[in-house]
Amino acid sequence: MKTTKEEFGSTRERRVNVNATLVNRKSVLGILGGILTVALICSPANASNFDLKDGASTAVINAVGVGGGTGPSSGAAGNNSIRRNDPTANTGGLPTRGHLEDMEQQWYWIGVDGGAPSSIDNVGGGALSEYDDVDGDGDNDRLRFTYEDSDTIIRVQYKLIGSEYPNPNNPNSGYAATMLRTVEIINLSGIQHEYNLFSLSDLALTEFVGIGHDPLIDEKVELEASPAGGLDERIRQSDSAAIVGEISSATTSFLALNTPVKYRIVDDNSLIAFIEADNDLDDSGNPTDPAGSQTGEDMQFATQWDFKLDPFESFVVNESLIIVPEPGTMSLFGLLATFAALRPRRR
Repeated sequence: MKTTKEEFGSTRERRVNVNATLVNRKSVLGILGGILTVALICSPANASNFDLKDGASTAVINAVGVGGGTGPSSGAAGNNSIRRNDPTANTGGLPTRGHLEDMEQQWYWIGVDGGAPSSIDNVGGGALSEYDDVDGDGDNDRLRFTYEDSDTIIRVQYKLIGSEYPNPNNPNSGYAATMLRTVEIINLSGIQHEYNLFSLSDLALTEFVGIGHDPLIDEKVELEASPAGGLDERIRQSDSAAIVGEISSATTSFLALNTPVKYRIVDDNSLIAFIEADNDLDDSGNPTDPAGSQTGEDMQFATQWDFKLDPFESFVVNESLIIVPEPGTMSLFGLLATFAALRPRRR
């Protein structure tokens, strides 16, 4: 897999975590100055769907209310598609890009000063900052945009890192995809504000494009133990089938330095309503819905950060989603796809 270095507010080497840090006023002004150049996109002004491509992977971001995209707004808000390659489509040329669909939705919600949280595109006007080709391969792989009202700026970045197409001599190569995400909240007002930030993920690992997700495939989401003395936490989702075991896994990693992170994992589509009803995600007191681990057919999970910002302070969250196949299972995808084609689409 390719590696890159990313700059978002400050230069950082790409890593698998979420850093939550407060930035002083000078840093914030420097950050804002660094994104004044807006990429010129030859597309309709009202287009808010942005296609990202890298290697053998693609992604679609629906940045609601942000013009300059590659197509009109469609699908769920935020990242509503991450697709990977498939060697079975290689009939003398490169395999079809994007045969395996891994994402239903990833997006952010925010509450301000005790108000009920809502989708970040409700904060204020949206604007495109950058839509560009970071690694110089000819495909746009990074998107930056903002939402802003008189008090708050929300800055978002998505960066796709895809693996190369499979090596003909190694059918288990390729298939991986990484989405780096950054969201930054900046208090522009002259008074302190209190914020509640939520990141929701609804993955669809190993869903077959045009076919759906085989009901024989089981989904599992679990919190992983900290390898760094309580500073580093991970949420791992995996797909498995009885005949082959684990097929694919996705790990969302983050590091919370300033505030405790709260979690919620569910086996339904209830999380958006739960968040917008002004509920906290901390499930420690709910034995019927533990935050630790759950299995089911349609998993969702979310994380929450609570923080206060003085004037011109900023709170930054860096997340990474890494999707990888399990070794030795790629040759069985054709069999699973055959099973899936015989059953109605689940989602």
